[in-house]
Amino acid sequence: MELINDALGSLEQPALRVNGNRLVLQHEECASTSGPAPYTYVKSEYSWSIVGRHLRLSPVTVGCPDHVSSTLLTAEPWTRR
Repeated sequence: MELINDALGSLEQPALRVNGNRLVLQHEECASTSGPAPYTYVKSEYSWSIVGRHLRLSPVTVGCPDHVSSTLLTAEPWTRR
């Protein structure tokens, strides 16, 4: 999976695993608030459901306290085109 910004390009590429109705992002980049490294790597988990043409992701465990990826993934349902 890759999160892309139109102006900045690729933001991150966490490993994606699906287990039943759970989607797990592993090795997700998270801005570090302490220490020398600009990022730490975390694991986040979301549940998913499909209603009609819409995929809805809901947070189960959000690994990064800034919630950037979580907000991008869960703010609105994804629509199949």
